[in-house]
Amino acid sequence: LPLKGALFAAALYPDPGTRPMADLDLAVLPPDLPRAIACLERLGFRRMYGPRARFSPRHGHDVAMTDGSVFVELHYRLMHELGADADVAPLFARAERAELFGRPRPVPSWDDHLWFTAVHAATHAFGEPAAWPFDLALVIERGGDGAHAAAEARRRGIGAAFDVALALAH
Repeated sequence: LPLKGALFAAALYPDPGTRPMADLDLAVLPPDLPRAIACLERLGFRRMYGPRARFSPRHGHDVAMTDGSVFVELHYRLMHELGADADVAPLFARAERAELFGRPRPVPSWDDHLWFTAVHAATHAFGEPAAWPFDLALVIERGGDGAHAAAEARRRGIGAAFDVALALAH
């Protein structure tokens, strides 16, 4: 499932060039991670970051890969900070279909993108990516429900981070 950047650029912004991004974030169910890595390797991508604890399955949340110009992060968990329930499976269970790059594709619900974008900003001390307040406003405009997003953030144990992000963005 596409997360944040590429989906937002295509679905929320009037001109995709106005939504900056440094990488492509994709949610991958943990059992599918080896296949996703192999797929990218067949396309010429290689793993970034050697075998360090920060990037191990125990302490990390993604596998970063590059072909030298494009960077992809395969998120098998949504984050490793804040002691959050970072399971990606609920995003797949609640996925919707949206027109993306010329055809309907599964994407996380706008409610899931609302809480995740807010909390992701908190994990980066609200400093990056700089577009996060605009992303939140556009997700809400598109139909992201603050009450549903807040309930999911609380269920995952990160309600305070969600609340602070929304207050700062406002």
